[in-house]
Amino acid sequence: MQPKKFNQFYHGFLGGFIISALSLILFLSSHWDKFHNFQNLKFYLNQGRMFTSLLALSAFPTLLLFFYLTRTDRYRAAYGLIGLMMVYGLIILILRSGELL
Repeated sequence: MQPKKFNQFYHGFLGGFIISALSLILFLSSHWDKFHNFQNLKFYLNQGRMFTSLLALSAFPTLLLFFYLTRTDRYRAAYGLIGLMMVYGLIILILRSGELL
C-alpha cells in the first residue's frame, strides 16, 4: 500500500488555517456594505464583542475538511486539524476570559 499524499500533521494544520481565514474573509466581504471602512469594522468587532464569535464561526468550515480527511484515511492530517482547533479554542477562551472581567 502506497503512502497517501497530504497526510502530514502540518498539512491539516495549514489547510485548516487557510479554510478558516478564507471563511473569515468571505464573511467580512459579504457584509462590507455595513462597515464601509476598517475603522467601522474595528468599532463593530470591539464594541459588540463580536471578534471571538466571528473567530469561532470562521473555524466551523474546517469540519468539512476534517470529515474529508477521516473518510480518506488521512489521519495524520486530521490530527493536525484537531491541533489547530485546540489552538483556536485556547485563543477564544483567552479572549473571552478578558471580556468576563
